[in-house]
Amino acid sequence: MSRDPLALPDRWLHCPKIGSIVEDIFVPFKTPLDERFGVNIPSDGLRWEPKDVFSFSKLRKLEIGAVVDLTNSARYYKPDSFARNNIHVEKIACRGHDESPDEEATARFIDFCSKFRASNPHRRIGVHCTHGFNRTGFLICAYLVEHENWDVRAAVAVFAKARKPGIYKQDYMDDLIKRYGDPDEEEEPIEAPPRPLWEAGNDGAVTSASKAFMEGIPGVSFLDDDSKTSQVQDLTAKLCGYKRQGFPGSQPVSLSRSNMCKLAEAEYRVSWKADGTRYLMLIDGPDDIYFLDRDNAVFKVNGLRFPQRKDIESHLYKTVLDGEMVLDLDGDRKVPRYLIYDIVHIGKDAVGQMPFDIRMNCIFKEIIEPRREAALRGVINMAEEPFALRKKEFYEIEMTEKILAEKFQSQVSHEIDGVIFQPVKLPYISGRCAEILKWKPPHLNSIDFKLKIEKQGCSEGMLPKTIGALYVANHGGPLSYLEKVTPEARALDGKIVECKFKGKGWVIMRERTDKSFPNGYKTAVGVWDSIKYPINQADLLQFIRMRARGSKRKADGDFRAPPPVKQKP
Repeated sequence: MSRDPLALPDRWLHCPKIGSIVEDIFVPFKTPLDERFGVNIPSDGLRWEPKDVFSFSKLRKLEIGAVVDLTNSARYYKPDSFARNNIHVEKIACRGHDESPDEEATARFIDFCSKFRASNPHRRIGVHCTHGFNRTGFLICAYLVEHENWDVRAAVAVFAKARKPGIYKQDYMDDLIKRYGDPDEEEEPIEAPPRPLWEAGNDGAVTSASKAFMEGIPGVSFLDDDSKTSQVQDLTAKLCGYKRQGFPGSQPVSLSRSNMCKLAEAEYRVSWKADGTRYLMLIDGPDDIYFLDRDNAVFKVNGLRFPQRKDIESHLYKTVLDGEMVLDLDGDRKVPRYLIYDIVHIGKDAVGQMPFDIRMNCIFKEIIEPRREAALRGVINMAEEPFALRKKEFYEIEMTEKILAEKFQSQVSHEIDGVIFQPVKLPYISGRCAEILKWKPPHLNSIDFKLKIEKQGCSEGMLPKTIGALYVANHGGPLSYLEKVTPEARALDGKIVECKFKGKGWVIMRERTDKSFPNGYKTAVGVWDSIKYPINQADLLQFIRMRARGSKRKADGDFRAPPPVKQKP
């Protein structure tokens, strides 16, 4: 049965129509569909036709003089739809999907654009693939690098700013680095941002169900507004001082034998590692309170107030908190609480630049105490709020043994799966922070993979073998494989799964419904190192006791980590 010639491209309907201008040269947008496709478009506001590109160009005074069509199809519109408005269409078909433009297509694109600019210096070039992100971004970046002598990372960043979230396929990023990185240096990979939410599902429809908040938490809903979502993401990143794409929260690394010495080289605080869900919170007025998850998805929070310390009637603004949502058990009842363990910005003050102890004091004085005072005065009613807030406590590092003891853990009413070590003098650092260390009991160490169920070729006359390939970000092929492909594993094909190493392979612990992206390669290698050379609780506590006995001695003396346990072949 042949495909409907007027079927919409997958995920096209809710894909953002157009970006802003890139370096006064390019205008990126998704492919227009001519009026014939209108029968399959549910509302006029979702249409995007060649005439709309022209109208937009005229309205914004962009003067688009040429359009480069990178799609691998000729069915979307006829070139004369643009030609009648004196806009030339240049067709450079690229396959797309998981294949970035090859060198021939790149050379054709750069050649056409450079010649067009030379003869039409005041006219812009529209560029589109199906959605206007990956192929489009790749070739615009290639032009900026090859023709304008840009650094590849700067090119990626400027495209992402104009067409958010930018290039979001990791293999395209890897190919850009491979092609344009410094050949004399080992280039750090550019980590692609999470897949945008409009990309979910074949029809492109995005609803609140496409991204769910932590189950059991009332008063929080997915923000299904692209414009407002971008505003929230941009403001949060700005207040965090984060220049890259994606989630701006600080990310710890796994404690291993190679980095354990850090605990002796600097002053640290310790707290329990809650088995909750991580969220940044942005507070920018009484009706503008949001959570951002690790995919940088945005959720609107209703029913909370954050009064200012100096004026209980006034509300906090431009405030960013970091914490985790947990479900505390109170008898048979589950009580949702947001545990605040850091603060990045409040009002006009970038408190994230202050030492950790000052930041913790700020949480108490500027967040917790004003809310208590407001409750006493009747300004807020905490009983009617959707969830409770609490400052998470941190202790001297010598308290690690007590935190891991059964008595302490029995007093905490949610699951604990390890400890977190926070450096005292370090400011808040967005992104991966090698100084913040997390420790889990070896049997709980895990990696979040993307699972792909694949067929592996066998010898002639034999049936192909089904394997569970496990992928991480910033790494070409699978990093490893499932020990066994079960029916339950088959049902999780294409999902993000948390896995632990058992026996000779990986086994699935659970699906990570709160994540759309696997761990990065560096993170995965760090966890694997802690699995191969485990640090058990006795090792950890012995090291901390040695640190306490001789805190002025260097880590390469008495403070060396215990030697790795030899692995059986």
